[in-house]
Amino acid sequence: MNLNKNVLIAGGDCRQTYLARFLLGYFEKIYTIGFNMTLSFDRIIPLDTLDSLDKKIDVLILPPVTTNDGATVNTPFYDKNLYIDDVLQRLNKGARVYGGKLSDKLKGSLSYQGFCPFDYLLDERFIVNNTLPTAEGALMIALEETPFVLYGAKTAILGYGRVGATTASLFKNVGAEVFVFDRKEEKRKIAQSKNLNAFDFFDDKLFDCDIIINTVSSKVLTKERLKQIKREALIIDLASKPGGVDLEYAKLRGLNVIWALSLPGRVAPVTSGEIIGKTIISDLTKGGV
Repeated sequence: MNLNKNVLIAGGDCRQTYLARFLLGYFEKIYTIGFNMTLSFDRIIPLDTLDSLDKKIDVLILPPVTTNDGATVNTPFYDKNLYIDDVLQRLNKGARVYGGKLSDKLKGSLSYQGFCPFDYLLDERFIVNNTLPTAEGALMIALEETPFVLYGAKTAILGYGRVGATTASLFKNVGAEVFVFDRKEEKRKIAQSKNLNAFDFFDDKLFDCDIIINTVSSKVLTKERLKQIKREALIIDLASKPGGVDLEYAKLRGLNVIWALSLPGRVAPVTSGEIIGKTIISDLTKGGV
């Protein structure tokens, strides 16, 4: 399939490499800038600077974390600053702009300039598909950080949303004794229907667990709760910023806390890049650009 659009992938990590490779099945050629150390495909054109770009762009793809400062594109593998405004000057009017964690300010600015912003991290298709790499990443961390086998290990899952549900199932499948904690009775009933132990969020059963995996993006593991958690327990926080753990107190108490941000990009960049690509293509072919 050739969608006959000029595409620029700007910034990001190794996920963008595999995203570019995936998109070759849909576009004649793809321009990239800001992460080009490992690209070696015939129809991918790495740019050292934006001045090398010889066409106006119809589809701009920004990283899963688009910017850290509101002005520059997130480019951990690039030795220059890549300014968002400079990139936007290379776009056609009506261009589709894909990125992750787009702020309201940036989305408003893009719309005002005549572009069509789309935050793929908020897309239902992306969220569902991205739960498995996240869960597998948590499993990898648990295997690396614990001095005991996971079979029979008491494992708490805080929050039974999409990520929590997938993580709970994966740990149960490797033999862990899984305990789900959620505020909502309906979520607990769903967990119980999957043959999982389910408790109210503040049940004391948590304090007996060997591994605690948080998926809730608010401070649920407070100082008072951390005081009662076993000192030898492993805490894995899968929540996005601001996270769910009082890290300052956890450090003071000597607890082993891993705040595992951007796990899919670290443990499964091929799959993660393809998930981003499928989300973008689905949008483009359903009334995008």
